[in-house]
Amino acid sequence: MAHGPASGDRPRVYHDDGHTTVATFGPYVLWWLRTHMTYAILDAADAACADIVRTYGTIGYIALFEPDATVMMPSEFRAPSAQFVARYSDRFFGAAMVYEPSGFKATVVRSVITAVHLASRARHPLRVTSDLAAAVDWLEGAAPVHVRQGSEALLAELLGFREQVRGRLATAGADPFV
Repeated sequence: MAHGPASGDRPRVYHDDGHTTVATFGPYVLWWLRTHMTYAILDAADAACADIVRTYGTIGYIALFEPDATVMMPSEFRAPSAQFVARYSDRFFGAAMVYEPSGFKATVVRSVITAVHLASRARHPLRVTSDLAAAVDWLEGAAPVHVRQGSEALLAELLGFREQVRGRLATAGADPFV
């Protein structure tokens, strides 16, 4: 799948086990949680961010949570997650967390994500939203000029990748959350 101005090998998938996916799109890392968090996703995100830092020097972070994902972080993941954030917070030009459902539960989930970010004392800006397009627009606006991808092109690439993975999961008999 070759898209975008920055690379011919996009996206680069670091992890995809049906529960979680980590992939990069140029200077952006996508952390896509469909069911529950695993240690493998932390290791994959660490490797992806290290590669982005080597290539671009800065990272745009997109976390996409499916409606049935366990968004609350289990206690065993708190310390490794805090170490990950501490390692890369100064390199993130922005982090966008996307939880697309609407309603009271969704509002609570987005509020909790914001509260955790504030409590973590992370140094990077965060936007929590229900809309992937809004997240991409915000990140592209926050990105240094030398790494900008173009909001429309990046959004099309992310949506295409999401549909490709959902199709593969549906073919394999997994619930693609469609």
